[in-house]
Amino acid sequence: MQTLWSDSQLREKVVILAQRARQILPDSPSASDIERCYQLVVREGILPHDKDGAYIEQESKIIINKLITSEERRRFTLYHELVHHLVRMDDDLYSYLHDAYSKTSDFDRVIELVCNLGSAELILPREIVRNLVDQKGLSLSLLPELCESRLVSGPAALIQLVQNAPNQCYGVVCERGNSKDIGDANQEAFVPNSISNVLYILYAIWSPSVQYQLARYTQIPSNHMLSTSVDSQKITKGLDRIPFRSGKEWQVPCEVFVFRNKAYGLFHVTQPPNIQQPRLF
Repeated sequence: MQTLWSDSQLREKVVILAQRARQILPDSPSASDIERCYQLVVREGILPHDKDGAYIEQESKIIINKLITSEERRRFTLYHELVHHLVRMDDDLYSYLHDAYSKTSDFDRVIELVCNLGSAELILPREIVRNLVDQKGLSLSLLPELCESRLVSGPAALIQLVQNAPNQCYGVVCERGNSKDIGDANQEAFVPNSISNVLYILYAIWSPSVQYQLARYTQIPSNHMLSTSVDSQKITKGLDRIPFRSGKEWQVPCEVFVFRNKAYGLFHVTQPPNIQQPRLF
C-alpha cells in the first residue's frame, strides 16, 4: 500500500527540486536559458482559454499561450511548465504522485499546486521571504517590498508568503474578465456565470495542512471585500468569506490589497504569531 507523504513533505520535495534547478540556471533565467540547460524547446502557441502554458513531454516542449500579455504572468508560466518537466524527470517523485493520486482530477489538482510552488521558489527563494516575515510579520504590505526589490511577480510573492506563513492561511490573486472566458458554464460558481467583467481567482494558494482548497477561476461576488476594495490602493482589513467555489460560509480575518492591477487577498484561518515569537521551522 502506498505510504502517503504529508502535505508538508510533498511541498518540501518540490521546493528542493526547484532549489537544485536554481543551482543550474542563471539568475532570472530566460526561455533560451531553459532551452539550453534542459534541452527543451520553448514556443508560443494557441491554447485553451484556461491554460497559460503546456508541457509536452513527448516533444520536450513548453508552449506559452500567446494571448498572455503580462510579462510577469508569462515568466511565472514559463517556470511553472519547467517544474512540470522537473517533476516528470524525477522518477521517485513522479511515481509517487502517479500512484498516490490515481484519479485524474486529483493528480491534476496536486500537480498544478506543486508546479506553482516550484515556480515561486525559482523566482523568489523562500529564505528571503522567511527572513522578511520573521522581521516584519505576515502581511500583504510585504508584497511591494518583495516585488520591487527583487523584480519578481506579485503571484510568486504571494505564493511564497502563504507557503512560508507561520500560521494557517489562504491567498488569492484576482483579476477582472468576462465570465464566458474564465470558467466552465456548468461549474458550481461562487456567483452566477451570467455576470460579465467579474472578478475571479487567477491564482490560489493555501498553507500546508489546511482542511479545504480553493479553485482557480472561482468568481468573486460584488459585495466581497476583494471586489469592494478593488479600486483602493491601501490595504483593507476586515472579516469576510474565504472564496470557496461552493460558496461555503466561512468568515475569517482577512487583508485585501490592490497591486499592479490585481486584487490580492490573504485569509487567516489562524492568527499569525507575534513577530517576537521564534519560528518553529
